Amino acid sequence: MKKTKLVLIYNSPAIWVENDLEILSENYETKALFINSFRDYNVQNLKSLMTADIYYFWFGSLIFFPAILLASFLRRKKIVVAGGYDVAAYHKENYGAFTFSFVSRLFRRIFFLFADKILAVSRFTKNEAIKNANIKSQKIEVIYNTVKNFYVNDEFRKKSVIMVANIDDERYRIKGFDRLLELAKAMPDVCFTHVGKISTDIAKNISFPKNLKLCGHYTESQLIELYKKHSHALQPSRYESFCMTIIEAAACGCYPITSDEGALPEVIDGIGKAVSFDSLDNVIGSVRKELTIERSAKDISIRTLDKYGFSVRQKKLLEYLRGFL
Repeated sequence: MKKTKLVLIYNSPAIWVENDLEILSENYETKALFINSFRDYNVQNLKSLMTADIYYFWFGSLIFFPAILLASFLRRKKIVVAGGYDVAAYHKENYGAFTFSFVSRLFRRIFFLFADKILAVSRFTKNEAIKNANIKSQKIEVIYNTVKNFYVNDEFRKKSVIMVANIDDERYRIKGFDRLLELAKAMPDVCFTHVGKISTDIAKNISFPKNLKLCGHYTESQLIELYKKHSHALQPSRYESFCMTIIEAAACGCYPITSDEGALPEVIDGIGKAVSFDSLDNVIGSVRKELTIERSAKDISIRTLDKYGFSVRQKKLLEYLRGFL
C-alpha cells in the first residue's frame, strides 16, 4: 500500500524537529524541508511541496507563507505546530511575533487561518494562540513536546544547581539570566552552573560570582552527563511556551525549580516546583528548602518520562493525525 506523503517544513534545526521527523516517518513517507529564505523555494523543494499530501509546519513563520498558499491552492492538508514565539505577544519585554507591526500581525493571522489544524506545545501556548492569533479553540490540540529516555541511577549527587540557556540581549531577561546572577550572589555557599553561549556584549558588563561556573556551549552528550552530576535544575524565565532544557534536566534526574511565569508551572506540574520571583528573599528561601530535601533522581526521571517520554508524543501525534485524516 502506498504511503501518504508528508513534508515537514522547518526554518531552524532543533531536537523537536528531529523527534517529529522520526515519529512521522513511521507512518508516512516523510520529507524534511528547510525553508528559511525565499531562495529555499528552489525547484527541488517545490517538487516535494507539489507532490505532498500533508504539509506539517514547525512554527508559524511568515517565510512559510508561500508554502501554505500553495497547499491551500492544491487542497492539501495543513498542520502548524505553534511553538511559542510565533504566537507570543509579551509586551513587557517586546518579545514575540505578535509584538511586530500591524501588517506583520495581520499576515500571521492569515497564515494560521489557512491551517486546517494547529498543534500547541502547551495549554499556555494554546491560550496565546487564541488570544493573539485569533485562532478558534476547537482548531487547536495540545500535544506536549518530548524528550528521549535517559538511564538514570540514584547515585549520590552533590547539592548543586544547573541552568541551560543561550544568552544575548533579548534572552538576558526573557530567560531570567539576571535572576540567576542575583540568586548566585545571594547564595555564595551553593554551587551554580550555567551552560550556553553568552554574547560578548552581555559578558563584558557582568561581574560573575565565584560560585557560578560558566561552561559555554556543550554538545548534547556532554550536557546529559553534566545534568547527571547536578541535583537541581533552574529555569527563572519571564516567558516560556514549554522549555525543553528544564524537561531534559528532569529526565536526567535533576529536580526542576522554575519561575511561575508562562508555561513553566504547567510544564513541571507533578515533577518540580514553580516559585514567584517577585521577591528575592522568597526565591532564596524556596531554593534553600528544596536543596535540603533528599529526592530520588530515578523517580524524578520516571515521572518526567511518564509525561514527556518519546512514546507519549509518538502515540498522541500519530493518533491525532489518523483521526484528522
